[in-house]
Amino acid sequence: ELRSAYEAGGLKALLERHLRFEQERSGQPCGQRPTVAASYYAQLGDAEGVFRCLGEEARLGSLLTFAPINPFFAPYRSDPRWAAYLEAMNLRE
Repeated sequence: ELRSAYEAGGLKALLERHLRFEQERSGQPCGQRPTVAASYYAQLGDAEGVFRCLGEEARLGSLLTFAPINPFFAPYRSDPRWAAYLEAMNLRE
């Protein structure tokens, strides 16, 4: 199914379908891996999705995150929500 999505609509369609699949499978808006979902939303240009999932990661208290070094999040680092995320995760950039 993911292959069909990619063949039909490219990377954007693949990412969107994978996000829906994870949401359906887990019953959670950001799936079981919020940081991965956030990176997909970042690639789709969806700031609301990015920060919703990063907020979920912070709420879950993840101990290890690669978000600060993930280049997909570079366009969102000037958003005040990025600083709030780092603070919630007890991180500095």
